[in-house]
Amino acid sequence: MRSTLMITAVVGLFMGSVWSQSQTPDGSCGGINKFLCNNPAFGSCCSSSGYCGTGMDYCGQGCQATFSNSTTSCMTKPPSSNGNCGGAENITCSGGPYDGSCCSKYGFCGKTASFCSTLGGCQAEFGAACTLP
Repeated sequence: MRSTLMITAVVGLFMGSVWSQSQTPDGSCGGINKFLCNNPAFGSCCSSSGYCGTGMDYCGQGCQATFSNSTTSCMTKPPSSNGNCGGAENITCSGGPYDGSCCSKYGFCGKTASFCSTLGGCQAEFGAACTLP
């Protein structure tokens, strides 16, 4: 009896993981159907509204990493294109032309102590790790 319950649990667990990893046939993802965005025709990110695509509308805030092609497809913060960071736009110095830069307390990307100093107010959540003093 005990081994039958264990086999049933393992089979159920396996079937659940297979179901959650099914390729999307129509561009929908996550939610009830649990489709994965691994069909190149639809894009690799599963948006918060349950549709596959590319770009910040799909890969940005609310992106469902579990149903995206890979967890690196989802970007929680858009990369800076002009050297600004932080703020209400939630822009990071990571991943764009300013990759590797720190975000200063004033909201600018850079690599010197003025940008990266923890005493100077470096914002680690918007760029490279801040350095001590």
